[in-house]
Amino acid sequence: MNNNAINFNRIAHSLGRKFLTYDSIKADFDALMDDSENVLLTATGKCAIIAGDTGTGKTMMATKFVDRYNELSVDKQRGFKSIEAHGKMTPCARFVNAPSNMNRLDLLRNILAALGEPGIPSGSEKEMRQRVDTQIRNENVKVLVFDEFQQVLEKVSNKSARHIADFLKNLMDEHGIFMIFCGTERTTEILEHNEQFASRCTRVILKRHFSLANKTNYAVFRGFLYTMQMRHEISGIRLADPENALAIYAATNGDLRKISWLLLNACKHACSTNSSSIRKIDFSETYVPPTNPKLKSTKYKNGNVTVVKIDKHLQLSNPFKTNLKSLKEALGVKYEVQH
Repeated sequence: MNNNAINFNRIAHSLGRKFLTYDSIKADFDALMDDSENVLLTATGKCAIIAGDTGTGKTMMATKFVDRYNELSVDKQRGFKSIEAHGKMTPCARFVNAPSNMNRLDLLRNILAALGEPGIPSGSEKEMRQRVDTQIRNENVKVLVFDEFQQVLEKVSNKSARHIADFLKNLMDEHGIFMIFCGTERTTEILEHNEQFASRCTRVILKRHFSLANKTNYAVFRGFLYTMQMRHEISGIRLADPENALAIYAATNGDLRKISWLLLNACKHACSTNSSSIRKIDFSETYVPPTNPKLKSTKYKNGNVTVVKIDKHLQLSNPFKTNLKSLKEALGVKYEVQH
């Protein structure tokens, strides 16, 4: 294996491992860890919400949170002789996948599966609720993280949604646990289905794609690219230079997941050609035009105002072969971009 291949493997691995070192992502993550610690200290149930567009890092943040929390909890458990005597150290945070085809009992089944119940959980609603209570108590669970939680709210009636919200609120109160709900912005509707949820919500983190709407947004995006390149120790062209930054935005529409994938493929191409640094041709040769060029609009609340966001997929043959002036025109960037 040559040095380039080793370098590529390091970068591929660090894309996930160093995810939490990116500015606002790190700040949000640290805030969630502080909230969970406060819940543990006070034994008072609380919740938080991570909501936003697909590809903004919500699930990655939630997964990393569960991993980090469990690492810390295992270290603490090692300090208790009673735990060592029993020879059992259990993860205190559990990750719950929201069911895609939701009915009233599916969420209970998924919670029980996340709590370690073997097989396919079954039984009446009352029976499964009792088993959830028992499992949380027996397994010393302190955190439940729900992913794609909007699916729960989308698939059931308002009455059932209120029923679910009441159940989750009671779990929080009875066991003094911390819950995190991840999903699209519809996830925030859980706060409306039980009026006491709002008072128990420590924070709502809204994650959105990067934007070039103004010079400040552009500076944030360039700062992210600069941090990404430095954190992963990638030599070669400077990703934050205007022509490169705008080309990357044109190829990904500011989607964090797509940016990581784009970088990964470019690094892989560089290694396959025995280059020790990343070049613009590595991006150009691996660029794949969007398969769905249709305009897509999303709505979200900004205070009392409903904002409609339209994602524009550029009709460029290859942004990495396009000059800076044309990129600015295609992206609608009317302000001055500087190195």
